[in-house]
Amino acid sequence: MRFISKNFRYPKIESSEVIYHQFYVGFTIEADGSLTEIRMLRKIPDFPELEKEVIRMIQSMPRWIPADCNGQKIRSVFYLPVTLDYNQN
Repeated sequence: MRFISKNFRYPKIESSEVIYHQFYVGFTIEADGSLTEIRMLRKIPDFPELEKEVIRMIQSMPRWIPADCNGQKIRSVFYLPVTLDYNQN
C-alpha cells in the first residue's frame, strides 16, 4: 500500500466532482516474483484515465515474493483492493 500511495499519479480528468471509488486489480505473481496478466476486476466508470494509471502503477511495482509450495516457488493469483479518493481542487 505504501508503494501505491507514493507512486500513484492522479491524472487530470474533466470532472469537477470528487471521485471516491473502490476497485480491484487482479494479477499473476510469477515464480520469479514478476507481475503479469494485470487486469481491472471492477472498472472505474467514466474514468478510463484512472484505470490506465492503475495499470501503469502495478506494472511499475518491484518484484513480489512468490508463493511457495513444498519449497518450490510457484505462480499465484492476487487480488488487490484499492480505494481511490480523488478531488482535483
